[in-house]
Amino acid sequence: MITGDILGERTRLSPNAVALIDVRWKQQFTYAELNQRSLQCAQVWTQLCSLKAGDRVCILSENRVEYVDAFWASGKSGIILVPLGTRSTAHELSQ
Repeated sequence: MITGDILGERTRLSPNAVALIDVRWKQQFTYAELNQRSLQCAQVWTQLCSLKAGDRVCILSENRVEYVDAFWASGKSGIILVPLGTRSTAHELSQ
């Protein structure tokens, strides 16, 4: 189990270093940008959606930056991210 705010610590050490490159959309994200995006996601979950640590959020997504945001937001908020397979059938997802 990974504990602590790994992205936050990396942001503290090298905020302007490139952390992620989205080849499809030709975008680069620094650690500071990813950290800010994940904090915003965590804030939406906890304040607007009234979720709390231990609650679960399912995500059905292809590989995209927002998936990375959700991954880091789950660590920051204590909310459990449940990734669903994009190749799963509707029946499998309904179980």
